[in-house]
Amino acid sequence: MAGEGRYVSVIPVTLLTNHITGKNSFTYTDFTPVAQLYSEYISFAVAADSPLKDGRDLVARLRKDPASMSFGFASSAGNQNHITIAMVAKAAGANVKGLKTVVFGSGGQAVTAMLGSHVDVASSGASGQLAHQKAGRARIIAVAAPQRLPGPMASVPTWKELGHDVIFSSWRSMIGPKGMTQDQVAYWDAVVRKMIATEDWKKDLERNLWVSNYLNSADSRKFLDTQYAEIRSILTELGLAAARTQP
Repeated sequence: MAGEGRYVSVIPVTLLTNHITGKNSFTYTDFTPVAQLYSEYISFAVAADSPLKDGRDLVARLRKDPASMSFGFASSAGNQNHITIAMVAKAAGANVKGLKTVVFGSGGQAVTAMLGSHVDVASSGASGQLAHQKAGRARIIAVAAPQRLPGPMASVPTWKELGHDVIFSSWRSMIGPKGMTQDQVAYWDAVVRKMIATEDWKKDLERNLWVSNYLNSADSRKFLDTQYAEIRSILTELGLAAARTQP
């Protein structure tokens, strides 16, 4: 209900992608942005015995023939994993429409397929790949973060380090109904600020390899405006953007 300030929801990037691809008729402008919470940066993993030794090998293959290897991800075409793959391909100078992609029902299925050499590369959040790297079954070769992630991901280079300005994440944003008052937004802003200062929240971020990207309501709206334009551009190149979609 418009103007109802008692309820908020945490939403992923698919609020934007599903509107751009025509799956949903609504998008972020139909709600009140409350806060930006965190980012889960997209990483790329290969099987331990893969001939792709690092991100440079992947880029070289994309340059030569984007259809010469397959990418597995979950759980829908045009989502954050697919977008990041396309961004890497574009940075390599490859035709993004020539990519060979396989969509799985879950990130675990995509990683399992990669481990079994049914696909060459799995694209997902790092948390679903890390256990396999620790066990020696997989290698995480690059992450689409602005800087290296801490802890167990500290050895994984960013695409930016490898010479390609590719930064993208599966972020989470908090929204409320359209028409919330300034006082209602200020209340939730105070709640979120208090939450992100807690040790429990910080431990949760560390445990899941998430990175805090807190923004208040006004800055969240600017962030979503920028993301919508960037995502629409990539999905248009992939041939997945519906005609005449606008936020």
